Amino acid sequence: MEKYISLTLDFILSPKNTIEKLKQNNLPGFALFIFILAVFTQALANQVVLSADSSHSVPLLYINFLFWLAVLLSIFVLYLAWIHFVSSMFHKEGNIKTAITAGALCFIPLFLAFPFSSIFAAFSPSPVEWYSGLMSIIGLWILILFFISIKNTYSLSGSQTITILISPIVFIPVFLVISILGIMILVMSFS
Repeated sequence: MEKYISLTLDFILSPKNTIEKLKQNNLPGFALFIFILAVFTQALANQVVLSADSSHSVPLLYINFLFWLAVLLSIFVLYLAWIHFVSSMFHKEGNIKTAITAGALCFIPLFLAFPFSSIFAAFSPSPVEWYSGLMSIIGLWILILFFISIKNTYSLSGSQTITILISPIVFIPVFLVISILGIMILVMSFS
């Protein structure tokens, strides 16, 4: 147990060194547990803030949790598969299990959402605004940890990492347009 707590704290304080440890001793099951627990903590924090603010309806906790878990897990897995594919184009060796583990551990800052949401709900006249600001900071922190994780997992330079991380913004719309045009041409050829 102490090993896992130490790994969690080390990842927040020194992600680069922790990723080097993860390359030798990969723990995707532990990282998935952290990911699910972090999403649950965030869903619980949403529940607390929304119940304190009378201008918002309160969603059911389990629906909120299952929705965010499904959405985030789907995007997470597809995005990491894309990153692994594109980094292989740069001829960079990286283990997808290490990328999944490090990527899931990037969500550790979500654990701060619940305590702060409770504080905002108890002491702030507008908890949703404070919570939104906090979640923006946590989101930026997660993105920075994700950047460091991908950079060190695949031994990329900073510019290569940025290129890989923003590549879906360019290539997925281009792929969709080409696919739609291909389908249109195929349909037109039959008529």
